[in-house]
Amino acid sequence: MVDSKEKSQAGMRERILLLTAILCLGGVSVVESSDTSLLILEGIWGEQRYENNFRELAQGWEKAGEEAGFIVARVSEAEGEVSPKAIFFDKIKRAPAGPLWVVFIGHGAFDGRQAKLQIQGLDITEQELVEAFADRGGELVFLHLGSASGGLVKKLSGEGRVIITATQSYQQRSFAYFTEFFTASLVGDRASNSDLDENGRVSLLEAFLAASQGTEAHYKSLDRLTTEHALLDDNGDGLGSRAEWFDGTTLRRAPSVFLANPDGDRANLIEWPTKKGESALTHRERTIILEIKKLHRQKETLDENEYYRQLEALARSLREERLSAKGSD
Repeated sequence: MVDSKEKSQAGMRERILLLTAILCLGGVSVVESSDTSLLILEGIWGEQRYENNFRELAQGWEKAGEEAGFIVARVSEAEGEVSPKAIFFDKIKRAPAGPLWVVFIGHGAFDGRQAKLQIQGLDITEQELVEAFADRGGELVFLHLGSASGGLVKKLSGEGRVIITATQSYQQRSFAYFTEFFTASLVGDRASNSDLDENGRVSLLEAFLAASQGTEAHYKSLDRLTTEHALLDDNGDGLGSRAEWFDGTTLRRAPSVFLANPDGDRANLIEWPTKKGESALTHRERTIILEIKKLHRQKETLDENEYYRQLEALARSLREERLSAKGSD
């Protein structure tokens, strides 16, 4: 039987290891602005009343990305005889090897077989998106902020990816108010209210939660039933999680019975920079931190010595990665 002194020593050992890992990061956990690409795709507005709305939202993302030091490209119209679709896929192909953010602002559609992004000229199909990202490694943030988008979670989910959709399914086809609330919560005038941990920066998870709450409140103000339910998937299982399943930034309910690797952990480590050139976690550092979180959840099922052996190895890897990242700055 383990006495209270041994428990105290074990707890102290764990805290020292975790503190060492955290301190070596310097308290920084934002995206790498210097090599992050932001590709904004502006869809057709359909009805005239959406024209200014979509354009202003796209311009807001473009300005925010430039201020953060991202490599920014915005696609909305043909360039000569080159269609927006061709330009979009060429931008993906030519994007640097660093993190890639793709933001779609517009209307989604579903033809009974597959989802589409409605843009000027030929629409972009979900299969074309799957193929475009198939050979791309590293981190991908894909934000489909339009209607009929939920089915893309399963199609695009994967290791190192954060997928956020404005709706839960293809059948939710009405205009998505989530578009405006998410943009405002991450890069707009609602960002300060989205910072749940009050660290001065807003993560993808925090923006997702704030935007979902804002969308729900909007429908209530109109005395209407909420017809859109956003999804976030960042654990690669292709199922996605809704905002109301979170307690703060912790997932309490999951679409599967396993919570060893819940949605939200990766998205909460990716934060929007508050200024150009801000230092950041590397993709490798985020992956190690997620492994530490996963190991901690498995603590009760592991032999004590094995648990600390793995924890020490991860803490050492995190320290080495941070020193390497600092050396390359």
